Amino acid sequence: MIRMIHGLAVAALVAAAGLAGCSSTEDKKCQDFCGEGAACVGGACVAVEACSPACGAGTVCQGAGASATCVPLLSSACAGGCAQDQVCLAAGGTAACVGVCGAGQAWNAGAQRCEATASLCGPGQAWNATALRCEVTNIHAAWLTGPFTKGEEVTAECLTCHAGAGQEMLASAHFRWAGPTPGLRDAAGNPVDDGTVGKKGLINDFCVAVPSNEGRCGECHAGYGDPAQKKLAYQLAPDAGRVDCLVCHADLGTGYVKAQKNFGVADVKPVSGCSPACTGTQVCLPLEAGPACVAPGSPEYAAKLSDVLLQAARSVRRPGRDNCGKCHFYAGGGDNVKMGDLASSLAAPAGPEVDVHMGSANAGAPTLCVDCHAGDAFRHDRMKGTGLSVAMVEEAPLACADCHAPTAPIHTAKHLAAVACQTCHVPAFSRQLATKTNWNWAQAGYKDCKYPGAPQAIVDACVTDPASPAFGTSRAVIDGVEVDYNWQKGVFVMEKGVKPAYRWYDGTARHTTVAGALASFDPADGLAAGAPIALSEPAARLGDAGARITPFKHMQGRQPVMIDGAFAIVPHVFGAWSLWGTKPDPTAAGASIPVVPATSAAPTGPRYGDHATYAAFLDAMWNDVVSFGAATAGQVPVLVTVAAGHATRDAAGDVTLDAPGHGLASGTYNVMTPDAGFAPGIKAVTAVDANTLRWHEAALPSPAAPVVSTQPVRLFRALVRGVDWRWSDTEMFMNVNHEVAPRAQAISACTDCHASGARVPVCDLYQGAATRPFGCP
Repeated sequence: MIRMIHGLAVAALVAAAGLAGCSSTEDKKCQDFCGEGAACVGGACVAVEACSPACGAGTVCQGAGASATCVPLLSSACAGGCAQDQVCLAAGGTAACVGVCGAGQAWNAGAQRCEATASLCGPGQAWNATALRCEVTNIHAAWLTGPFTKGEEVTAECLTCHAGAGQEMLASAHFRWAGPTPGLRDAAGNPVDDGTVGKKGLINDFCVAVPSNEGRCGECHAGYGDPAQKKLAYQLAPDAGRVDCLVCHADLGTGYVKAQKNFGVADVKPVSGCSPACTGTQVCLPLEAGPACVAPGSPEYAAKLSDVLLQAARSVRRPGRDNCGKCHFYAGGGDNVKMGDLASSLAAPAGPEVDVHMGSANAGAPTLCVDCHAGDAFRHDRMKGTGLSVAMVEEAPLACADCHAPTAPIHTAKHLAAVACQTCHVPAFSRQLATKTNWNWAQAGYKDCKYPGAPQAIVDACVTDPASPAFGTSRAVIDGVEVDYNWQKGVFVMEKGVKPAYRWYDGTARHTTVAGALASFDPADGLAAGAPIALSEPAARLGDAGARITPFKHMQGRQPVMIDGAFAIVPHVFGAWSLWGTKPDPTAAGASIPVVPATSAAPTGPRYGDHATYAAFLDAMWNDVVSFGAATAGQVPVLVTVAAGHATRDAAGDVTLDAPGHGLASGTYNVMTPDAGFAPGIKAVTAVDANTLRWHEAALPSPAAPVVSTQPVRLFRALVRGVDWRWSDTEMFMNVNHEVAPRAQAISACTDCHASGARVPVCDLYQGAATRPFGCP
């Protein structure tokens, strides 16, 4: 797929080619026929010098520089002479006018010479008219020719030159979703740093966690997963060939994206404008003739993907803001939703009032995210920066003092020792776009937006048309705050121009993990009656060495946790049998229905208006969702594991499991059966005897013949709301480092900090101190 670069110096390239097409009646070779100052190009002699006055018919400009003169051609027998861009050649006893310009060239009458056209210079090259040669302007465009059918083929080409970068990526936090966490602490203050902690195992109050939801999470993983195995790249054997180079280095304007729902494989960005609208099995793609509905897997789709992969591969460069922003601007499901200080407004800031760094026109100001965050020697496994939300550190945390000397009079030693720079210089965040500050999962499931306690404004604004992409969503401003509802996710609060929360921070933090017990947190912060459970919070306290008053985004939520505080549950929200997915239709063989009924009058589900009945339905649905997620994430122990070949599903749908000494009583269990002929989920399991378990799979159509398991079958504890788990209020603290305001907007008045009820609650933060700041009662 790599080819030789086209078009070295034209004269030098072809003068030595020995082309027979220029032979005379004396059978001379091309280089013999063309004199000094000319070269054989495309089977004809080309004048590379201009004579003044121009040479007439039957002559050609020969020589070099000032000595160039018009000389007769070897044969001048062409009747009437030849045009300036032709020469008279005698071949086979017949004289004829032949164009002097070869393929990929055109005659320049003013300069009296042949010059390259675009077809002579290959991709990533440009014609240098002075040096008479094609020159490389983009090495990747010049070398990469394709065709490519999938992202892994592009990566294979990248690794031919950048094998070291591939190995760095395998060790990086961006690929592993885990890494060094020297700032992470347990409840006793001990470091938690074994290299296994990271995004893959952290709990948050946004989309909660990765396990069991990998198909959707793969959209922002820097690797190509395997849909057949339902795994992300980091969950497979280490293979640099699965690194996604394009998501970080390609110009995303080429249309390259990662599949939104398919473990991050390479895909084409869809567009709008298809008319009529595409069906549910089609995608609107920008084809050459215009937007068209195309079925994934079709030849048309494959051709477009191949073209996008080639263009993306040829466009690679240092990561741009669009590359970093593809994941970091849109984390949590939308623009600025998660971080609060990272949004599309930073992609092309209107000016320093958006962010003094990214929006500055001053020389030396960072223009790309990697200007600050790239590690030493630009190693892929040495990115700079860290934060509370994902507390990994590869190279080093970034500090304002790395670039700025505190010279202003207000920067006294006492201030610098007690107050972080961001406290004054980020007085508010999400100043351009709103950010999510509260996410209540407990209200999800109502496609008519009539969740218990729903404000009338939300009900009135609900999109109730099932054909609309916004079906089951609503938005209203209530008491000056934007409240959004989405049946798939629950209730959101969105705020703009948010005042930060302030805490003491020294770079250390606590963060709940998938395997971490909630009781490991300080009970005063997490488990006291009525207090939210802190999923991430600064570990420092007043008086700790190096701790400074620091601004944070305070995110609050409501999500499922174990009643005994054993862990915060990972719900199964994406894929088959999930909150957002489908399950087999018990009334129609081979058909599927949504896990949550499609309409309030769905024949197979309860009506939304009957809240008592529907609440019971949702409880049962959530029991399935949290049980499946907790089992997949390993949060609940395996009760029984039975090897492949020991589960049989008969024609009537009854499953018999040979499980010698299983030790289980009859009851409800979460059964994990990977085979297509079985249905995972909550089952009423009967203990036939000490060696046999049985259940019925009414949700699957009867097979024509018995089905025998080809994968191990596992039984887990089935979680029940009110017995095992409950809805709980949670909170997170997330660093605010971007959207730095211009100096004139920074906090600078003494009363902004030194007074009761001040903008920065310094007096509250010094509660209990022997010596309190001035202005505090």
